[in-house]
Amino acid sequence: MARRWRLAFLSAVAATLLVACGGNDAPPPDVPPEDLVGGREAHVFYARNCSSCHGLEREGRIGPALTPDRLTQEPAFYAETIALGRPGTAMPGWGAQTITGGLSEQEVTRLLEWLLEEAPNQ
Repeated sequence: MARRWRLAFLSAVAATLLVACGGNDAPPPDVPPEDLVGGREAHVFYARNCSSCHGLEREGRIGPALTPDRLTQEPAFYAETIALGRPGTAMPGWGAQTITGGLSEQEVTRLLEWLLEEAPNQ
């Protein structure tokens, strides 16, 4: 009986979190496919996949801050980091040929453009 109750409770919590975290985050119909990253707008992809390490406001946590003023390397450095990950760190690769991946070169470029162009809270 206690096991069933725990299972029901955990299911309810998971459903609540899914709704609260934007479980239905399909892109607006007016967003061109070339502006999407992993089938979502760049900021949504970031929130779901990057914010746990880099912070919801890109302020840095486990990983470094990702605000335009902090991204001082050449863009190719960051594109490679997104695509291939960073050995010796928790940063996974998101490129099409990586284990976590699936992002095309165009999607990696779009995510990087968003990181370089957009300040947090916009």
